[in-house]
Amino acid sequence: MGKTIVQSVLLAVLLCLVQASVHIVDGPAVGWRATERMFRSSSTNDSWIHVNFSAIPVPSELDPASEYAVVVAIYTDDDYTQVPDDYCSQDYSDINSINMTGHLFIPSNTSYAMQGSDSFVVKTTGIQTVVVVTCSRPKRNSSDLTPSDLIFEENPNSAAFDLQAAIAFKNPYGYLPGLMWGLLPFSGSLTLAYIVADLVFLVLLFRNRHTLIRLHFFIAMVLLLTTLETMLWFITYSSLNITGEALCCPYPKMIVASALMKVFSKLIARVLTMIICLGYGIARPNLTCAEITLVTGLGLCYIVSAGALEITHLTNQSAGDVSPPLVWELLATATDGCFAGWIFTSLMLTRKTLRATGQSAKYKMYDTLFTVLMSFMLITFLFTCYENAVYSKRIELSWEWMWVLWASSRTLNFLVVFVVSIIWRPTRTSLLYSHSVQVPSSEAECESAKSEIELVVVEEHQPEDEATTISEEEQVLNDALSTQG
Repeated sequence: MGKTIVQSVLLAVLLCLVQASVHIVDGPAVGWRATERMFRSSSTNDSWIHVNFSAIPVPSELDPASEYAVVVAIYTDDDYTQVPDDYCSQDYSDINSINMTGHLFIPSNTSYAMQGSDSFVVKTTGIQTVVVVTCSRPKRNSSDLTPSDLIFEENPNSAAFDLQAAIAFKNPYGYLPGLMWGLLPFSGSLTLAYIVADLVFLVLLFRNRHTLIRLHFFIAMVLLLTTLETMLWFITYSSLNITGEALCCPYPKMIVASALMKVFSKLIARVLTMIICLGYGIARPNLTCAEITLVTGLGLCYIVSAGALEITHLTNQSAGDVSPPLVWELLATATDGCFAGWIFTSLMLTRKTLRATGQSAKYKMYDTLFTVLMSFMLITFLFTCYENAVYSKRIELSWEWMWVLWASSRTLNFLVVFVVSIIWRPTRTSLLYSHSVQVPSSEAECESAKSEIELVVVEEHQPEDEATTISEEEQVLNDALSTQG
């Protein structure tokens, strides 16, 4: 009980000293290693690494004939830094390099807890490594020991200390890992873009509130969800940059909330594209039960695969690994492929039906959507090929710009949602489009002016107020066509 209290107090003190820890070490171990990509410090030494630790002896692991110590080594992992073969036997006082430092901490009494700290100013941009290792050597009171026996060596077979440490990595801009530095300003810019798109669409909703269809509310929901998701990521990155809270493990609540919202908003965007391509709201009034079941099942598969990919990729990024987990990436790609295949199959069928029935106005809308989605798929395919080439190291890309790959998909998603909201924006004739079928008014008009059309309302039972609205819009459209003629 007393040992637990001491450990808790020491860890609390360490956290207060460091202020913001990216990596937390806690538990019996032979040693710990933490790595992170960082930017070099400016003249004000604003990029640094700080380590505070406590080492509490584990009596069952101690050898009475040995002495124990703890070494902390911090260095930049580049071609010019010579990493020691044994961190414990290295004489750090003889190191004449700005890219490496280290200290050997020897307890005055192995029966008591030992504390220590070390700092390192980052002078070279690259991978920074912190190593905390347990060391041992025979006790010096033996007369038959040679000088070489008195050198500490790494002790890989015994966890002599219960190590607790707080390791802080601070870049010039804050505590956000170097791999993710660009995602903070990018998320802020994307949030502003979404807010502008939301305001424009909401103004159109209000101005044309009497002629709205259900599809408009679905589009508004997608815009608001994606805006909320992007805003959550911006808040999360800002919080991590200020506080230095560890990305893993356990995962911070903001990370989990942002990741889940990202997966959910991307799912809703895919479902929206799917039902539009099926013709819902424009070419047909309802979806079949089979279509609803398939969309639901595919959505559940996407939530599982994309959610797991998002969380595990964040864990890799915090550890300095640029590549996402292969298994979850393959599953998410397969689910996206199913969505894409069904979307384009449905879109082609809807376009074919509209063209065969002479619905040129509606066909033009879906033809524009087809062009947009084809461009999106082509760009996505090229980005995927480039991303895989970067991960497999066939193409060299500096880790400082790796965030651009991760931001590209979010940019493309915004463009698709924005274009869809423009094509299916609320207008004075939106309700008329939904309830009408385009036919030629006469053979003479078809021969003399092929571009002129007339929308005739399909006879169906409707509420009185809705029928009145459609009649008013029909009159407006007919007046416009008469003026054009």
